[in-house]
Amino acid sequence: MEEKEKKTTAKAKKAKNIHAGHRERVKKRFDTEGLDHFSEHNVLELLLFFAIPQKDTNELAHELLSHFGTLSAVFDAKPQELAKIVGKNAARLIKLVLPVARKYFLDRENYTRTFNKVEDIGEFCVNYFMGRDDECAVLLCFDCKMKLLAIVTVAEGSVNECKIDHRKICETALLHNASVIALAHNHPSGSANPSDADYFSTNTLKDILDGLNITFADHIVVANRDYYSFTNSKLFHTFN
Repeated sequence: MEEKEKKTTAKAKKAKNIHAGHRERVKKRFDTEGLDHFSEHNVLELLLFFAIPQKDTNELAHELLSHFGTLSAVFDAKPQELAKIVGKNAARLIKLVLPVARKYFLDRENYTRTFNKVEDIGEFCVNYFMGRDDECAVLLCFDCKMKLLAIVTVAEGSVNECKIDHRKICETALLHNASVIALAHNHPSGSANPSDADYFSTNTLKDILDGLNITFADHIVVANRDYYSFTNSKLFHTFN
């Protein structure tokens, strides 16, 4: 019995050494190459190293991809679904990736960029909503030269709905002394096509802002990496 235990311990140590060596090789590969040549499962395997100290994360990475289908679907998955496969700590780490990327993007922009066309606002909003699971609406406030003054959350809701308060939008625009504003909200579980409520709300808000002498540059609806622009749809023309 004692001899059998020794053999089991020896096998466990050998397996641990193999995994340790493999982890170091993967880390060194990242140090020298970055992620460009990593396959999807290698990306997840490397990430899981930092939440799961000893277990073989290669197998878990394959399981994640098999269950969710793609790398992006893994990062978009609900934390409770991820936790069923990799545990709570690793699920937290995976769910941290997109919010950190969003914070990085906004910090790098540093509110110094000038928005010269509708597409600038749309692309900015796509990155702003990256990783958001619930629907929310934000107001982008600009000066007369289209430099960003502030981004303010004006509504938050469930995965399917958030109610936009026109009074709050106007008060926020006036508070930040905005000459131009753009409204943006996301559809986390649908397409970027506006709803009937979006059309009605946009037209009503434009009339109110016209009375305050504030230019309504656009209303952007974001879904995944796509967006819908009311200005580009020619529903109203405000952007030169």
